[in-house]
Amino acid sequence: MNFLYNKELNENHNITKTGYRALFLLMQLIKQPLSRDELIELVEENPILNKDFSKDTITNTINTLRKSGCIISRPSQKTQHKYVIKTHPFGIYLQSQHIKALQTFRESLVAGGNWRLVFLLNNLYTKIAGRAQDSTDAEILQNHHPFKDIDIDIINNLILFIKTGKKARFIYNSSRNGIEELEFSPEYITFENQKLYVWGHNLKYDNFGYLRIDKIKAITTLIYNAPNAADDKLKKQIVKVEYLLKGNSAQIFTCNEYEKIIEKQENTLKIEASVSNKFNFYQRILSFGTDCKILTPESAQKELLNILMNIKAGYKNARQ
Repeated sequence: MNFLYNKELNENHNITKTGYRALFLLMQLIKQPLSRDELIELVEENPILNKDFSKDTITNTINTLRKSGCIISRPSQKTQHKYVIKTHPFGIYLQSQHIKALQTFRESLVAGGNWRLVFLLNNLYTKIAGRAQDSTDAEILQNHHPFKDIDIDIINNLILFIKTGKKARFIYNSSRNGIEELEFSPEYITFENQKLYVWGHNLKYDNFGYLRIDKIKAITTLIYNAPNAADDKLKKQIVKVEYLLKGNSAQIFTCNEYEKIIEKQENTLKIEASVSNKFNFYQRILSFGTDCKILTPESAQKELLNILMNIKAGYKNARQ
């Protein structure tokens, strides 16, 4: 077992060996049960404790930990002659306000659409839940988020397929058709209405659309076939749109999977979007209000203008 230590450690350090020794043994026993010989072997790798460390020293240190509130079983045939730490007073004690604060922080990331960071945070919360004293607190930290039904391995595979341009066969639980096998070429992932979607070309139905990621039950095989007419059709369906953001929208902007920042100035951003779903794209553009202006192509400007005119007409009709 390798450890990282400060290379500048010298004989004049101000470490209390008795306290350090107790913390060192506690750390090792929390990880796994260990025998006296295994503990001595670990100590020999430690530059601070590698001198004058005997079996009696281990016994005395274990007794010190017991006096500190640790319950540590004696080595026996039942424990394979290892010390086993059953409980200790150094766990994480979370009060209701702590759980509320952690949840509020996670919900703020969800509201901002930062699904990648939410997944990373979920991993941290799972570790915290493992040390929480209250089972209700642990359940909230582990399960009270919108991605609890999503297999993290499926997410990782989708990200890999998007980066490499690979296609795959999915086992998908369709609301309309039930369990079915789909050949799918993923392009990007979005988070909308508390759900994660993967967008791409559905080879089975020859259309560009989305699948709910929580309904992907398995990814069975990769498809290594060369680009074909379906790929060409998919490329023709994607429209490159450039738009300008200013003000507060530019300050808090986060790219979607199909977007990239191509120019950044002090108060403005120029973004290029590869648009395959126009409805979702224009909903996003409208959310920026007057902070946003479509630059190219002209067809996208006209489509947005038509949407705005229809909205205005709707309000006029409502007033009559």
